[in-house]
Amino acid sequence: YSTELMMKKMKPQIYDEPGVFSWSKPLKDYAKVTASSDGKTGSSIKIDIERTVEPDAKIKAEFPRDDDTTGAFTIDACGITLKEEIPEVGGIKDKVDMYAFNLYIEDGTLSPEPLVLIHLEPGETISWTQRIEIEADQKSSSSQGAGVRAPVAAAFTANANGDAASRRSLS
Repeated sequence: YSTELMMKKMKPQIYDEPGVFSWSKPLKDYAKVTASSDGKTGSSIKIDIERTVEPDAKIKAEFPRDDDTTGAFTIDACGITLKEEIPEVGGIKDKVDMYAFNLYIEDGTLSPEPLVLIHLEPGETISWTQRIEIEADQKSSSSQGAGVRAPVAAAFTANANGDAASRRSLS
């Protein structure tokens, strides 16, 4: 299992673990964490799970705030690749920004958590999209054909009154 968090800027300290030794276990005990940068599209942090996470273990890693990141990540597990992005982050007149990019892991869960911060004045409304693409490799595909692909887009709308709505569609 692995996940890759797409970052625009890389900080010297790759991640922090504020819950270690109180409620969570150290990420380094279960995974190899590497940072890379290609100089063109930005940086990424790859987390390769190297051992089984016990049923009572919980892991939480917090990555440095990066206002230029779109919250994109990729998860590879069990012959499935899941890609996610929030394309409008940082691009909607500075109304939707990345607030935090966390990773939560426990038995059966590998959960990147892109958190957005919404800036609205009274009466304002803003919309954004969270795009998720799921693809199976040839080995895990059904006998009907290889390369099963199911893109999903979720559109979100929020207003300054705290009301929120979401709409999902399969394409």
